[in-house]
Amino acid sequence: MPTPAAAKYSANGELQYPLDLYAWIQTAASVGSDYNDKPIDVDNPGTIGVVQMEPAAYKYFMENKKYADGTMFLLTFYKPQRKSEPQLQGFVQGDVIQREIHVIDKAKYKDSNGHAFFVYRGDVKSAAAIPAGNPCVPCHVPNGKFDGTFAQFYPDRSEEHTSELPVT
Repeated sequence: MPTPAAAKYSANGELQYPLDLYAWIQTAASVGSDYNDKPIDVDNPGTIGVVQMEPAAYKYFMENKKYADGTMFLLTFYKPQRKSEPQLQGFVQGDVIQREIHVIDKAKYKDSNGHAFFVYRGDVKSAAAIPAGNPCVPCHVPNGKFDGTFAQFYPDRSEEHTSELPVT
């Protein structure tokens, strides 16, 4: 079975921002999982993070129990918005603060255990990988439950289920 090649790069090697995000599969969401050590404040919980996976890569993963080279995860950080009508309590996704894409590609990113991370702010259409020495790979690779991804936080991917998947 051929592997999907979801990640598309410009001539200068930057990852092109995907245009079909409404078709992507949501794998997780979190509130207040910002990159800081401050305790969560229920009145100001930090950002709402939503993780999505490119559909062809998701299908490949479900059929093969491993990630194909070129697999992309999108993490979007939203400002929490309160008192949106007709909702009476809680928070909903407000404005986008930042988007990050995590690419898994064992062949392309050999020097970083097959992982690269890209940050998109505003209307940026392509981005270079975060340079070597960034904190992403050293955190994801040892702490991600499945091949450098935080599958332990995905619904239906509890420790019980993810322990059944092979770690590649």
